[in-house]
Amino acid sequence: MQGRLISKLYFLYRKVIHSIPILLNKPRSRHLRYVSYSIPLTCTLALLLLSFITVNPLSSSNEAFAIEPKEGNLEVNDKEVDDLSSSFSDTDSEAATGDQEVDIMPLTVTPSTTLSITSPNLATTVAPGGTGYLSSNVTYSASDIEGYTLRVSYAKGYSSLTLDNTSTSLDGAGTAGVAGSNLGDNTWGFAWGNPSDADTTLKYYTVPAYDTTGTTISGGLLAGGNVSEITSITKKIVFAAKFADNNTNGGHYRTQVLLSFVATPKSIPDVKGFGGITRMQDMTPEVCNNVAAGTTGELYDTRDYNVYTVAKFTNRAGGGMGCWMTQNLRIIGRTITSTDSDVTQAYTIPSHWTNVPSDDNHTATYHNAVYFGRPEYGAYYSWFTATAGSSPITEDLINTYASSSICPKGWRLPRGNSSVSDYAQLLSGLTLDDITSAPYNFTYAGVVDSNTGKNSINGTNGYYWVNRISMGSDGTNTYLGAGDLSFNKTTNVIYTHGVNMYPRSGRSVRCLAK
Repeated sequence: MQGRLISKLYFLYRKVIHSIPILLNKPRSRHLRYVSYSIPLTCTLALLLLSFITVNPLSSSNEAFAIEPKEGNLEVNDKEVDDLSSSFSDTDSEAATGDQEVDIMPLTVTPSTTLSITSPNLATTVAPGGTGYLSSNVTYSASDIEGYTLRVSYAKGYSSLTLDNTSTSLDGAGTAGVAGSNLGDNTWGFAWGNPSDADTTLKYYTVPAYDTTGTTISGGLLAGGNVSEITSITKKIVFAAKFADNNTNGGHYRTQVLLSFVATPKSIPDVKGFGGITRMQDMTPEVCNNVAAGTTGELYDTRDYNVYTVAKFTNRAGGGMGCWMTQNLRIIGRTITSTDSDVTQAYTIPSHWTNVPSDDNHTATYHNAVYFGRPEYGAYYSWFTATAGSSPITEDLINTYASSSICPKGWRLPRGNSSVSDYAQLLSGLTLDDITSAPYNFTYAGVVDSNTGKNSINGTNGYYWVNRISMGSDGTNTYLGAGDLSFNKTTNVIYTHGVNMYPRSGRSVRCLAK
């Protein structure tokens, strides 16, 4: 064994991670692109990660422009791998648009991403016959997006891991995936896994060619999907190289590797508007007052960009007028705050239904929500979710009103009791055909059974929450209930006050302007 050359593996990571607010004047056909460059991999294997953003388009010319850091060109060479701890603030970034004047205006959609890479193991020495592993944790997140991909490939102009000043290179690990402990002699590759996974048991693949768009990990796709939000995810990328026992070509092996994170921003809805506004959250008493009775329109919810039809109605009883949603609410899986919702403190709307015990505890508090993909029916919420957790059931709260709701800012749940009911005021004297047709559009959405999470009596009944809790009885059990509007297609009956419904069941929500 004496006299054999020893190969050294180094990963040198330098991060420049940018998260730049997006300013556009064209809400359509745009792409937010985060790209991280890595230079070089050698034996010294050295990775330098740089990041920039491109947005397409920024102007009506449909040209693409780059938003890059002020420190200059992102193309670097291995002599620039000199500061392993550098990081740069995205506040120093600006749009590089050449000589063209670009009209930039802020959008209400604010896509954001983060990408951070930590390298606890920066260097290792590999003797002939050994395998070197170098890993880094990769943490990424995003919001207000429609989809994303995270990929690894060779950088442009590179196709192998090559010994300095020679044509000697290591072969790829293959596309089938081979465990690190079984790598072939003089081969190398990448692996992707959880931070707790052993490097030796992960499967390694040949690094794909530059600009590869494969749909599997062997094609370089580390993660991706059609999502609106990515809560912080941490994985690890590992590079491994196995040197043959009789390898006499020790030294530094180099290449460039590209790690790219590409996200498509959430599209801004194209809405008709209502009273001079386009967002639900811009509703005020003044806006509603200035709209003529009978006016209809469309607004979008900034929390999830759902579009809702709205209308201003003359109350059929009690006088007055009001602006109402004319579709059922369908937000789920979002954390809402006082900046965008009818709440005083942050509340997280559940993203799915958790079945509750099948027992006689009709007063138990359960927070649930579910959406079955039917926009006309909307989502279903337990009463405790509809009121954003603001009014846990206790005896002293009977016949009081919840202080918050999951309605957008500027909107609220209807009030309901036997003497003053928003639904009774609005719908007095109307038939079932009237309220289930335009412009009211109440639906036979049915109810979600609290025990099973399944929708029942869909197509024959409609149930809508109000913001008041009351005491009721089903003849056997005393329970606490909430609910002010229900109707039945079979019996042709509409109830607009005094209807008690189990708060743990899933029912519809309509909101009206404050």
